[in-house]
Amino acid sequence: MQIVILLSPQPETGKTTAMINVATGLIRQGRSVLLGNLKEDLIFRTWLELPSTGPGIFSSHLGADILLAPGERPFHDGNWDYLFLEMDPDLLSRQPTFAIRTSRVWCCIKAGQEPPANVIELDQAVRSQTGHEQGIDLIVPGLGQAGEWESNSRQLLALADYFGEEKIADLLPHCEAIHDLPQLKSTVWNLPDRYRNRKEAFHSLVKRLY
Repeated sequence: MQIVILLSPQPETGKTTAMINVATGLIRQGRSVLLGNLKEDLIFRTWLELPSTGPGIFSSHLGADILLAPGERPFHDGNWDYLFLEMDPDLLSRQPTFAIRTSRVWCCIKAGQEPPANVIELDQAVRSQTGHEQGIDLIVPGLGQAGEWESNSRQLLALADYFGEEKIADLLPHCEAIHDLPQLKSTVWNLPDRYRNRKEAFHSLVKRLY
């Protein structure tokens, strides 16, 4: 089982959006997926229609299984191909069971807004707290707005200089269709064909995990 941890230097960078859409993209490819959240997240619960009780493993209408309060109970791999965990950076050192076994670490950022120094500092924390020698495996820039190409490019070029171009994912666009998915309890894969470019952006993330 691959364990993929999603982090960010600040809140509200699109971690939940990236995790749920990539997970359901993998499910569409025949993979089995378990999703976990190491913090109280109303969007996560609403989107997946989760019960208020826990800890435990629950089924979701989107096809993924959900691990609630994973830090409070023993965990066994089961039969899943992937486990996705969304967590705050300070939880890394307090979750050795997951941190040591991590396969990938993804960092979600606000395109054009996150100072590269903050991402580099987080990368160094990942290396020291988890023993994950590669540090952050992928930078996922999200919440991109049209007309901000100059600031986006400056930020991504600076990050590419440190991490390498291969570790910078395609920009995940920000639009009303993506923003409404939690309320609709749906995913990018169910959007009409006119949103093909949105689907392609998330599909590029899915392919990173094959």
